[in-house]
Amino acid sequence: MTIQHVYKYLLTIAVAAGLPVMTVSAQLVFRVCSETCPDPLRDPAGAAACHARIAACESKLTLYNGYMGQLGAGVTTYQLPALYREILQPFYSSNLSNWRFGYSDRQPPNNATTDCNVTYYNDIGFVTLLKGGILTRSWDWLFHELRHFTQCGQLGSRDAYAKMWFGHLEYAFIQNNNLETLHDRMPMEGDAASVATRVMESTRPLRDAKNRLVKPIVVSLAGPSGSVLPDRTTIALARYQVAAKIDGGSDPLEKNWSLKRPGSTYFAPVPASVLNDGTAFALMPTVTGEYTLRLYVSQPGSNLVTASRQVVISVVSGTKTGSLLQE
Repeated sequence: MTIQHVYKYLLTIAVAAGLPVMTVSAQLVFRVCSETCPDPLRDPAGAAACHARIAACESKLTLYNGYMGQLGAGVTTYQLPALYREILQPFYSSNLSNWRFGYSDRQPPNNATTDCNVTYYNDIGFVTLLKGGILTRSWDWLFHELRHFTQCGQLGSRDAYAKMWFGHLEYAFIQNNNLETLHDRMPMEGDAASVATRVMESTRPLRDAKNRLVKPIVVSLAGPSGSVLPDRTTIALARYQVAAKIDGGSDPLEKNWSLKRPGSTYFAPVPASVLNDGTAFALMPTVTGEYTLRLYVSQPGSNLVTASRQVVISVVSGTKTGSLLQE
């Protein structure tokens, strides 16, 4: 079976569906199919081959439009949730705000088809989780289809993307006519699979214990007034409460406080000073000197990177008990 037979079969489907098929003499519809053909008087064979390529290109894109039209008919599409756009944008060259997705079962089960800036998934559960920003599975499927979206963006138009799709299909078929592996052997598919693998690995530290995509854990320490503390601060010899400000990650988070006292060379936990489910620490100095307070925030059982923050607190004698000299 030759690629010509495959293409003839596709055109037969197009005709049966009532789709128009371009001829050599037909008016050019798709600009991406345009070529500057040789003078037919000087090079009749070259001119005929050129016009045949144009006609074939026009017919292919007509077929593509017909198929995508029925695939997307009546489908509600959604924008990628803002959190996902923020996290994933660095991995893709096209603006992820312009990508849409939806559910369409007019394709094989568990299949996805990307039509430039719209992807149709035949998995209603996947679409529901993705639009709700609570996806916990098949991240590589999302990353793969987003690469097809950026392929279209790099080419500049939907028609150019469709033309590339047919070109890669023919290239893969000429190399090996095994129809079962044809799709995966297309160069654009290999590229998308490679990108999906890379993004999967890069986002591993951003997936929590439930395999949800989240921002990295970030922690800062604040004094009694609520202001974020610098690396070093000075206080009077009195009780001093430090609060943890934690962003990113997801619950449950584990907070481990430890304290190095004046003259000590090691950090030690002080459970009695840990307050409010680990979100605050009450420093109760008994002597003047430097206290170093350290906090680690992590999520056991996940790949999230542990965040840490410490502050050196110099405790000095004060004329007014409990007064804050510097925060």
